[in-house]
Amino acid sequence: MHIRWPQLGAAFAVAKPSHMTGKKTLSVQFFDKQGHATFKVFLSFGAADPSAKVTGAFQSIMDRFAKSSVEA
Repeated sequence: MHIRWPQLGAAFAVAKPSHMTGKKTLSVQFFDKQGHATFKVFLSFGAADPSAKVTGAFQSIMDRFAKSSVEA
């Protein structure tokens, strides 16, 4: 995999219900300067609720880098 970092425009921490199970999914998603998704890292995928450890790490990322956060 090649990530062309000069083309990255934004990164978002996303918490939302899975479209399949309704369980919370956590991900960090990267977009290019044109707004196209370039890379998505899922910390949980909706098969089960994320563990307290994963949720804590995700919250730490959001706290460290957030300008503002929106949760679905």
